[in-house]
Amino acid sequence: MALLTAALLALGSASAKPASGGYQLFEPAALEHQKHIQLSSLGNFDYFAKIASECCNAPNKGAFRTTDAVGVTGTRAIDKAQSYETGVREIYGGASLSDRSFTVIFDGRRVNGIADDVTVINGRTTAVDAKFTDDWANSIRNPNSPNGTRSWAVAEQQKMVDQARIYSEAFDGGAIYHTNNPALAQHYTRVFNDAGISNFEFVVTPTR
Repeated sequence: MALLTAALLALGSASAKPASGGYQLFEPAALEHQKHIQLSSLGNFDYFAKIASECCNAPNKGAFRTTDAVGVTGTRAIDKAQSYETGVREIYGGASLSDRSFTVIFDGRRVNGIADDVTVINGRTTAVDAKFTDDWANSIRNPNSPNGTRSWAVAEQQKMVDQARIYSEAFDGGAIYHTNNPALAQHYTRVFNDAGISNFEFVVTPTR
């Protein structure tokens, strides 16, 4: 799900806790290297993804790998998204909250975050993120939707890019994005590539 709301982008206190799949920006850090990485509590995982191991450096220009469908419940979009996130996490076995937590210096600011899940692929720690959309044609993440050019929709689209950059910095394996909608995967594969981000992969996980 990883709904990165405007509240998560606001500057907060050091005790603030980001939502799963989200991040919290803090004051600029006085470090020699802006992108110095401080990973918190990322140990040796025994989780094995039930999907193919090739990941995250592929050009992502063609078809997407597909997993088995996951169940989605609820009537509100937020409930469906949370249910989808739970289903995606079950694919990997579900890392603990501490193992999913990370801290990274990004653009001169310390970022605390919690990935939806974390796995190890080819020896590299990799974030897992769930991106559910109930209606891509009307999604604010879709710039061609009726509200796609509104300032708050553009901000949400930019958060997608920022999150991908943060995952790329915080995890040596980058991120695997699961989505139920191939159109979202196609669009943000192009957007991420255009932004110079390559350490990611989109996987289509349908719903049932």
